[in-house]
Amino acid sequence: MATFFERYALLCKQHGESTTAMGTELGFARATISAWRNGTKEPGSKSIKRLSAYFDVSADYLLGKSDIRNPDKELTQEEKVKIAVFGTEEVPQKAWVEFERVVEHLKRKYAIGSDNKGKKR
Repeated sequence: MATFFERYALLCKQHGESTTAMGTELGFARATISAWRNGTKEPGSKSIKRLSAYFDVSADYLLGKSDIRNPDKELTQEEKVKIAVFGTEEVPQKAWVEFERVVEHLKRKYAIGSDNKGKKR
């Protein structure tokens, strides 16, 4: 699992900002961001709540305890499958396409979803 700062840095990058610029924008001192980066300080509960709300992610995701960004939001069927199969909704597109091909192959091989349900070809 990722560390808090790795997640924070990823979220900042996705917003097109550096960790320092984003931290300053959110009201954190540069020294605080530096301490997070160096691992000498972890954010407190108020900071986690503020960051979670801003980035729309769960505290567990932000702290690196879960790979699910926000379990409270409505997940698409694809996201649910990714979480069930891979343990995360962050699956590279190439892996997802390959996974879908394998599933289609198995459905054809075992006639799943057709009139011959359960009969092996």
